[in-house]
Amino acid sequence: LVIQQHMEERKAHAEALKALFRDADTDNSGTLTRQELEFQLSSNEAAASLSLLDLDVREACAFFELLDLDGDGVVSSEEFVDGLMRIKG
Repeated sequence: LVIQQHMEERKAHAEALKALFRDADTDNSGTLTRQELEFQLSSNEAAASLSLLDLDVREACAFFELLDLDGDGVVSSEEFVDGLMRIKG
């Protein structure tokens, strides 16, 4: 029961991060630039979403380069969600 609850929480966290990504992707390119991410994270709503996941806005911005696994200067949805979920633990 505890494991199932943990898995459901992780799934909910991943869905929240996907929604945050979609909101931040202002040009609908399917990727985020650092500028798009920083702009989105300046909103109170985004900060609240991250705080529910025990993540801080400053942490998310600081980890952009770590999230950009292939070094192309943009972060895909997968890089964003998977990276922040790993950071969260």
